[in-house]
Amino acid sequence: MTSGKRNFILISAAALVLALIALLFVFAPSALAQEARFTGEPLPATRAAGDVTISYTTRTLEESGSLNEGLPYYTVDYTSLTNACAPLAGSVVLAYYDIAFSDLIPGFTAKLFGEYRQPNSAFYDCLDELYSLMHVNEAGPGASESEFDEGLADYVTDKGYSISYLPAFSGGKIDYAAVKTAINSQRPVLVFALDVDFYGSVSYGANYASYSWKKSVLNHIFVIEEYQKFVCNKGLPEEYEYVVYYVSDLYTGSRSIVMGDLTVYNAKGVIIS
Repeated sequence: MTSGKRNFILISAAALVLALIALLFVFAPSALAQEARFTGEPLPATRAAGDVTISYTTRTLEESGSLNEGLPYYTVDYTSLTNACAPLAGSVVLAYYDIAFSDLIPGFTAKLFGEYRQPNSAFYDCLDELYSLMHVNEAGPGASESEFDEGLADYVTDKGYSISYLPAFSGGKIDYAAVKTAINSQRPVLVFALDVDFYGSVSYGANYASYSWKKSVLNHIFVIEEYQKFVCNKGLPEEYEYVVYYVSDLYTGSRSIVMGDLTVYNAKGVIIS
């Protein structure tokens, strides 16, 4: 083979490799994109989403389900750690499963006499450990989902248990059917949201239900404990349905509501065994 032909083949091969790399960027950008990071940053009150009012002639609670043990409502106010929504979400899941596996959080009894207990020093040790295992604020603010998963798995495995997930995400939304399956199986559902509006109490009129706006949070993780699906105007031409989820939102330290059409980054039921 002559030198000229050899050079031509090498140049052609290099060009082919570069073309394949370019196609990878064009057709699979998500695989190369930087992971979203979750900090639980509150959005200013001036950005308030406002109340959501559902108008109807009739409204029927078609389906509902909840975790029998509920969830604890831990809050960022419990810790001085910054951007801590990832380890806090992990601690909510661990406290829930600590009821069945009492040594999951050593030195801490998550529930006593039917009520979730306030954190003690053992709980804060767990939170600190999760914060470290999830590498919070190391590669950037907060933690990515993969850092969350790896950190929580490391913690659970170290305690002698295993963790797995049930997909509950479809088309950029929380998958209602998957959440229903998880909750009915007594599995809490983690949600990774880039922008979430939380609602508090519900007020009712003769032909409406109004969900009062509570807080908006950016890049946040929260945990679902209950689902409700309503059918409005059942049997009428203008029939429609909507879904709400009751959650431990980690920021307000209380039970809150999110609307079922919320756009999210991911959602998944959690199994510790």
